[in-house]
Amino acid sequence: MDLDAAREKGIVVCNVRDNASRSVAQHVMTMIMNLVTHQPAYAEQVRAGTWSRGDHFSLHKQTIRELSDLQLGIVGYGVLGKAVASLAKAMGMNVLVAEQRGRNPRPDRLGFEKVLAAADVISLHCPVDHPLLQADIPNLIVTPHNAWASKNARQACIDQLSRAISVFNRGQYLNRVI
Repeated sequence: MDLDAAREKGIVVCNVRDNASRSVAQHVMTMIMNLVTHQPAYAEQVRAGTWSRGDHFSLHKQTIRELSDLQLGIVGYGVLGKAVASLAKAMGMNVLVAEQRGRNPRPDRLGFEKVLAAADVISLHCPVDHPLLQADIPNLIVTPHNAWASKNARQACIDQLSRAISVFNRGQYLNRVI
């Protein structure tokens, strides 16, 4: 049932909020670190024996970058985007927040195109259509909407749902949408 139909029928709709921001932020930072350090590719080379057969004590054929040298562009600055920004800043990244398309940039944000041009890494926290899934972009990581699914985040969801049911049974609502 969509929200308009629920509203028309007088049905109360509540939701679970902000149970996974830490899990998502951790996931995003993991993906960023994998991109800038190439560790998944290096791990595969170790499994393939490339390092063991090498002439040097270290394997470093691909450029490894430090996060503190990078600009992180965030598109979508809600709870999740802010959680990612907090971790990125703690790791020394400079965070660039994109203003919503069509809006004049607020003092703490840049135009969308400026963020795209200046950022070394872009983190999207907004609906993304299927063309990215079909694109052949070697430094693009798209995950299957599983960043929220840490054990802690799932438990927080269950706990919040349980509280919502308990509150509902007393005739009140938690996180009411309609």
